[in-house]
Amino acid sequence: MIWFLLACLDDASTTPPPTASTTPPATASTGDTAATGGTGALPATGATSATGDTGETGLLGPTGATTATTATTATTATTATTATTADTGTTGTTGTTGTTALTGDTGSTASTGATSDTGSTSSVPLIGEALLGRCDPTQSTAKGSGGDELFRVTLPTGRCNDGTPAVAYVRAATDPAHADDWVVYLDGGNRCADGEGCSERWCGDDFHNARKMSSLWEAETRSIGGISGDDVRNDLGGYNQVQMPACTSDNWTGRQSDVVLTNDQGVSFRVHFEGALVIDSLLGVLEAGATSDDGQAVLPPLGAASRVVLAGSSGGAVGVLSHLDRVAERLPSAEVVGVLDAMAGPSSAHLTPAQQALKDASGERQWEEDFLPIYDALVDDSCQVDALEAWECVVPTALQFDHVQTPYFVQFDLRDSLLISVFESFGVTSAEFPGATAATLQDLIVARPDVGVRASTCSQHVYLGSDLWLHEQLLPVGGVDLSVHDALLTWLDGGLVAAVDDPVAPQSVCP
Repeated sequence: MIWFLLACLDDASTTPPPTASTTPPATASTGDTAATGGTGALPATGATSATGDTGETGLLGPTGATTATTATTATTATTATTATTADTGTTGTTGTTGTTALTGDTGSTASTGATSDTGSTSSVPLIGEALLGRCDPTQSTAKGSGGDELFRVTLPTGRCNDGTPAVAYVRAATDPAHADDWVVYLDGGNRCADGEGCSERWCGDDFHNARKMSSLWEAETRSIGGISGDDVRNDLGGYNQVQMPACTSDNWTGRQSDVVLTNDQGVSFRVHFEGALVIDSLLGVLEAGATSDDGQAVLPPLGAASRVVLAGSSGGAVGVLSHLDRVAERLPSAEVVGVLDAMAGPSSAHLTPAQQALKDASGERQWEEDFLPIYDALVDDSCQVDALEAWECVVPTALQFDHVQTPYFVQFDLRDSLLISVFESFGVTSAEFPGATAATLQDLIVARPDVGVRASTCSQHVYLGSDLWLHEQLLPVGGVDLSVHDALLTWLDGGLVAAVDDPVAPQSVCP
């Protein structure tokens, strides 16, 4: 099943200058949080994303389909010195293209789609410079402000689409009882893989804007709610906190640098797709003991962790599926678990042959056109070995049922309007989707007793980034109404959570 994945909403953005800067203007966004009163609710306009090949492995922009304008990349076997001279304002970004320590290969990106060395693209401008004549990103970004809860860490390697360095936001544990426990949260935010789609994304013509392609507008501090917030009801709030803004447009899977794309206006530009490299850089920084850019936050080494909760909403859940087993292997002394928010759907057992054929064709197409040549996607290791077809490694249900071995918790809304619109492109009606997904999740409970499942019915996309949806949406679990937070804590403490609402006669209490 290859509908992977939808972007969530941007909460706030700021005004970008025309070129990169190492001193971002003040703003911070929680990534996939609310658009309706800050609650995480999806506006009606967010559900109209499926035209063309949208419901596939990344829910591309309005046109959806990738095009032949992608001239691939420039990073075949180069190490440490690739084309960073053109990346104005990138602090600490050299040496990013040759490191893929997540796979154990530290000297090459193994870029299967590369056609030239970096020297041949040095004259091609980065996306922000190339599109100055098309748009001013300030027109599609809302001003925001920093907070005083999480503190920025600029990562030494791994770049955003526009060449700016990726950043994380961190806070040391505030509860001594959880001094060795961690929440690492990956933002969602869709993806792009062709020239026009990435241009629309940068210019804010699509659902998202340049905030999802750059760190230019990330302030020194960030206010945050939901799973990382300091709400008194949040027992996870006292953990060491790490929030990762999405800025690579590749569902956290890419290892490809200096990809040359051409849009419908004939404008060519370079884009970096380094999501997997960003994850590797983050882990390296955390293992060494992270200190925020301003020195206000100092975290203990991640290697001494007792528990690590790797969580993600929407596109961030894709990153969790891709990296969870690898993180668990990297931290053998810790209890590593995943949390998947807004990442479910009908399996083949609950689709007609015609619906399944459309999904399979879509998955194969996006693997061959996007994930393999454009991103050089890093996927789950066991899937690479065991899958019958390579493209299955970007299929959520295949990963959940057959490949990801580390325990994880699933939160899903059976009436998720974005996912419903995705499956409509495969012939699955909005009336069929909730029941087929509920049946699939019941199958998952039987197949994976180590997995926690909570499926509500409130027509909401993401839950983890919002205090309201994390704490006030209730569903009976074992006869007791539990919030997402309480169900997750029950599961983390070893309890059974197997609660799938009845979409026909729902018991969910929606805030």
